[in-house]
Amino acid sequence: MAVAESIGGDTLTDGTEQTLATITAAGTYVLVVDLGPMVNGDVVELRIKTKVRTGSTAYEAYYAVYAHAQGNNRNKYSIPVPSPFSVAATIKRAAGADHTYNWSIYAL
Repeated sequence: MAVAESIGGDTLTDGTEQTLATITAAGTYVLVVDLGPMVNGDVVELRIKTKVRTGSTAYEAYYAVYAHAQGNNRNKYSIPVPSPFSVAATIKRAAGADHTYNWSIYAL
């Protein structure tokens, strides 16, 4: 199975749910985020949203929450999420300080 980066970047959290990327090509995707900048007291939420049909609203298909410093286990991978219509990945700082996070979405 070939794996390729579909899109990636760096995002400074601001306490709101921020869209990292929206991909409209059909495929199966994995969100990867380096949570190394987190310190004790931080809480970060990661989400992937998909649509059931082309014109429908995107809803949460994957959700994960991480708290405190992540140590050597800093790269977090979502489950593979398939969609023929669109995939949107988001990040939210729910508690603690804002940090810049390096992220990528892999196409499987």
